[in-house]
Amino acid sequence: MKSLKGTLLFLVLMVLPFILNSAMNCECGSHSEGITTYNVVGGDCCASIPGPTGYIHSYEQQENGVWEHTGSTIISGSSAQDHCCNSSI
Repeated sequence: MKSLKGTLLFLVLMVLPFILNSAMNCECGSHSEGITTYNVVGGDCCASIPGPTGYIHSYEQQENGVWEHTGSTIISGSSAQDHCCNSSI
């Protein structure tokens, strides 16, 4: 039994870095309409499985032309992915 637990622990420790490194950052939008961000496990923002959370970041353009971050709204990763990949924008 100890041998099985040790083997399973070894396998998890060997595979975990590959799983964690396969995450990819995705985003869409613009400063004027808001930027949606989320992560996926895989290499394709629209075809891979989204992480649990996403964000909509809001910006306001200042008089000098610089965009200032004014806030972020937490949404589900699947909602963020749907907005970026299935939006008609």
